[in-house]
Amino acid sequence: LSSPASTGGPWVIQLDNVLSKQEADELIELGAIEGYQRSADVGKITADGQQEAKVSDGRTSTNAWCREACYRNETALGVINRLSDLTGVPE
Repeated sequence: LSSPASTGGPWVIQLDNVLSKQEADELIELGAIEGYQRSADVGKITADGQQEAKVSDGRTSTNAWCREACYRNETALGVINRLSDLTGVPE
């Protein structure tokens, strides 16, 4: 656990044993189906109220959002519900 007060950065919490190996493998596969993209920072707000994605040299990771195939997948929905229950944050 780290906090902004202790590190100057965002809150970071590690939850051990939340996913099984099978669930992790399936989520990685679903990410590939949805399409991994380079992580981006939030940019300017456009005329239609959307925020631009701004690729920065500081963020080199990739991610994928749970959308189409993911929301039809029983394993993904189970993980989403479990994380919501654990954190108290609704889907």
